[in-house]
Amino acid sequence: MKDQTIDKAAHKPQISFTIRAEGKIYFVLVENIACVYLEEETAYLVDFSGNKHSIDKTVNCLENLLPAQQFYRINRQTIINRKAIKEIAPYFNQRLVLHLIVSAPEQIIVPRLKVRLFLNWMESA
Repeated sequence: MKDQTIDKAAHKPQISFTIRAEGKIYFVLVENIACVYLEEETAYLVDFSGNKHSIDKTVNCLENLLPAQQFYRINRQTIINRKAIKEIAPYFNQRLVLHLIVSAPEQIIVPRLKVRLFLNWMESA
């Protein structure tokens, strides 16, 4: 999978993503994406129904295609939708742990160096 970088200023807003699975093609609307994560070099979209969809794009590409006011990249593997956050709790060493309304493959921990940026993003519209 090649890295597909997108210049945010040069593209139209993404409305949906094309998913190819089991010989079918379907679409997942951006507003229905709860989180994106990387697992064994494959990117997955998780919708608010909890369905997991593999997608042929990199997490870097998805970060650039998703609206920054709605989605935040927590770490190299995970991007979350602000509407998917159920609870934020303190975690060891001045980090935060996020609990989502959908299940994630592993705990989502905001690194200590990103805590302030993340909290500012949460407070912004």
